[in-house]
Amino acid sequence: MPEAETIDIKVATVEADALREILQEYLSATEVYPKFNSAHEGYAVLLEEIDELLLEFPPTVANLLKRGFLFADIKRASDRLWDEVKKNPAKHPERDERMREEAIQVGAMALRFLVDITAQ
Repeated sequence: MPEAETIDIKVATVEADALREILQEYLSATEVYPKFNSAHEGYAVLLEEIDELLLEFPPTVANLLKRGFLFADIKRASDRLWDEVKKNPAKHPERDERMREEAIQVGAMALRFLVDITAQ
C-alpha cells in the first residue's frame, strides 16, 4: 500500500461529506478492480458513469433548469478529456498534464453536482 498522507483543507460540511463519499467509492473500486490499462479504458469507465447519471436524470428542459445546467458542464469537461485521450503521446508530450487538468475538471463538476443538487 502506498504511503498515506493527511490533507488539511477547510471546507463546508456538505463538501466534506461529498469528498468523503467520493474517496470511499474510489478506495472501494481500487480494492475490487485492477488499475486502468490505458487512458482510453479510464475514459470509457468515466463515460459509463456519466451515462448512468444522465439515464437517472435525463437532460430534459425541466432537469436542466432545476440543476443549473450542471449536466452540460459535466459533459463539456468529459469531452475535453476525451480530446486529450485521443492524442498520440509521442506527438503531444503535454498530453498527460492536459488529461490530468481535464480529469480534475470532471471531478470538480461531479463534486459540484453532489453539493449543489444532491446534498441532503
